Amino acid sequence: MSKTTILTAIIITINLVQVALAETIWSEDFASYSDNSGYIGSGSGAVTTEDYPSSVTKWTLDVSAAALSADSDWFMVNSVSSQNLFETRDSDGECIWTSESIAISGYTDVGIQVTVTENGTLESADYVKLYYKLDSGPETIFETNGDNVDDFDDGVTASHSNLSGSTLQIIIKTKNNATDEYLRFDDVMVTGIPTVTIGDASADAGWRMLSLPITGGTVEDISDDTPVQGITSGDDASAEPNFYINTASTGEGTNGWSDPTNVSTAWGDGLGFILFFFDNTSNGSSVLPVTLDVSGSEPGSDVTVTLSDTYTLVGNPFASNINLDDISGDDSEAGTQDGLTSPIHVWTDGVGTDNSGLLTTYNLGESKIISAWQGFFLQRFSNSTSQLTIPTSAKTSSAATISIFSKMMMTNRRTIELRLDAPNENADIANKFYFTEVSHE
Repeated sequence: MSKTTILTAIIITINLVQVALAETIWSEDFASYSDNSGYIGSGSGAVTTEDYPSSVTKWTLDVSAAALSADSDWFMVNSVSSQNLFETRDSDGECIWTSESIAISGYTDVGIQVTVTENGTLESADYVKLYYKLDSGPETIFETNGDNVDDFDDGVTASHSNLSGSTLQIIIKTKNNATDEYLRFDDVMVTGIPTVTIGDASADAGWRMLSLPITGGTVEDISDDTPVQGITSGDDASAEPNFYINTASTGEGTNGWSDPTNVSTAWGDGLGFILFFFDNTSNGSSVLPVTLDVSGSEPGSDVTVTLSDTYTLVGNPFASNINLDDISGDDSEAGTQDGLTSPIHVWTDGVGTDNSGLLTTYNLGESKIISAWQGFFLQRFSNSTSQLTIPTSAKTSSAATISIFSKMMMTNRRTIELRLDAPNENADIANKFYFTEVSHE
């Protein structure tokens, strides 16, 4: 494939990408609910109050084993020192808080953390116990501070780490028996290292459009997992590069494409890149799928990118998905979102009528969500726009609607692999024949 063909196509392909940075998958701090949302006692037994259950979707309550018989008995959201948290008072039986089913299939090293506090003089019969369930399995108590009984005046952080599965539920059980006893929990958080899967073992070699979710990222952050050639100190500096950035392009032909000075050069937070994956075992390559992992920290503040020409290959700089509508230029009220032009352009390899890939457009102002690791071409409105801002406030736990990692077209195909064995025990297995419904002469 010639460089012109490669660069005009503007693209990349991997199959499994793992980011060694924890992000928040799910959280609950009870701040959005009205005081007293939950169950409170009455002469006729416990009754629901305020937002529960009509306006609560993230958790459910069970007080069937409790005896909430007075209006001073409750299991509900309460404001303590101007901060909403969940509180049990004089339950005379067990109360159970259960989270919704939380999807964790796109993450590894999943962890749970909950702040647990109490007030009053508790006895050995009073407790806060915390459990989790993976994939609707049995309840398992947290490994750290999962079983809290009697007094624990300074409070504790209950946690569990290194979980993996498809779904997760958190169960918190409390019990006390006096009006001057308060059991409280708050800041329930689930975190994990995001992973994304593109295709499977039938994925084709090709280009992918990416962005590193760490600050100060370099070629070395990924070249330990897949060959990066044509760059000083890379796998084969004399070969044609398979890694390019584009910080300023007119949009004509191959204008603006360049490669980093060397593998340790940081090209800038918020800038994207394209990388070719070979799908063979030559010169350090691997047969797809390939796993990339990076270590480091995501940017801790808003990311700014210089815009010096019509188009710039930018990308999501964070380990979380971001709202496309939250990015902006620096030319107030010009174009779209203060100096930007809609749409953005994203290349997806392996789709289209001939399976060669497509450059897909997405409009600003349509509530689109960009996945972690995703790169995209951005167009500025005029020369008056000189800077793009990607704020930390753009990060979201909403599912991505713009992601080459989740929109790979799966093609039914048959494969014949050719293997050449040499007397010295070397083998060449790089050549294959593919037969698919989109094959053409």
